[in-house]
Amino acid sequence: MTKRDFPKIHFYDQDFVDIYDKTWAWIQDFWNGGTEPGGGEDNFFSYPGSPVVQQMDAIYSSFFLVYSNRIYQAHPTLDRFYSRQEPNGAIRCAYNIETGQAVTDGENPEGLGVPLFAWAEYNLYHKSANKKRVKDVLPILHRYTGWIDATFKEPNGLYHVPLSVTGMINSPREDAAYPLDFNP
Repeated sequence: MTKRDFPKIHFYDQDFVDIYDKTWAWIQDFWNGGTEPGGGEDNFFSYPGSPVVQQMDAIYSSFFLVYSNRIYQAHPTLDRFYSRQEPNGAIRCAYNIETGQAVTDGENPEGLGVPLFAWAEYNLYHKSANKKRVKDVLPILHRYTGWIDATFKEPNGLYHVPLSVTGMINSPREDAAYPLDFNP
């Protein structure tokens, strides 16, 4: 095993090998070209037929794309969000693929998503040890955290966010003011 490459999975049952290989073949259906206005030239991950690229999809996909042996890069989808950071630090949770504009709704007018970008970057760093990426991304994440604090943090230190931000909209807690899913 080379130390410069990502770990490879070795299965001894051919059925598992076939399933593993098929999952990477399916990714091709989810891989989009870098044609989004202002979004860079790299290809990115999103669901086929979906008019938007979602923050949660970008973050969670980064955890499995790192194992594609660099066939499918994990960071370009995250970079699409970083490139749209607003002067106040805001990064919205969804962007239209065609126009590059933020997609918000009445339940979440600020377009806030669960702030897990740092977790994804931590994972990428431990797989690639790319210190330059950390240096480039850290100021973006710092401004993003500042926006979340300025917009959603209450004087008691907790974050008051819409329930739809947590991704757990089916949980019965309509009257919750400070969802545990968002507050540490």
